[in-house]
Amino acid sequence: TYKVMGDSIVPTGIIPPGMSGYDDKLAGYPYDIPAAKKLLKTAGFSPGDKRIKQFTLGHTDGKKTIEIAKVIENQLTAIGVKVKREQITYDEEQGWEQALIAGKFDMFLMGYKATNPNDTVTLLSPLFSKDGAANMTFYRNPQVDTLLEQVSETPISTEREIRLKETNKTILLDCPTVNLFYITVL
Repeated sequence: TYKVMGDSIVPTGIIPPGMSGYDDKLAGYPYDIPAAKKLLKTAGFSPGDKRIKQFTLGHTDGKKTIEIAKVIENQLTAIGVKVKREQITYDEEQGWEQALIAGKFDMFLMGYKATNPNDTVTLLSPLFSKDGAANMTFYRNPQVDTLLEQVSETPISTEREIRLKETNKTILLDCPTVNLFYITVL
């Protein structure tokens, strides 16, 4: 997907470079077919398992979004996962949101941004707090909820930075999302 987007920065966590809580010591998830196959096996999926033969990937109809969806489809096919892409017109924003809220897709492509680029909490809370408005993965982790509350109440300080890094690492390890790229300008 990096080639599609023309981006050279491989994500290493949920928080992008330049935002408070970014941790350049975190390792992201590399593209590794043998490791992916091993993870599937460890999770109890054999190569012929019917549960991995009909995954839906929801996405909108933007040119680059379609290209990214095709790359993902091809990469998952390489490890034995059959993907059916379901495209929704970008203009049908309400239909897209309803499909995400209903959990219609096994996977989906979604961009996100901080409402205040100087406040990492405005990036993380909507996506990863239990009541987050954009928590379309239905992610729940009480530790993350507590950390986000603490960070919200902590002024800019070393302690706030430590808590944001801990939040970043916890979410990355739980892996409710797979960050494919960062974009600084839309």
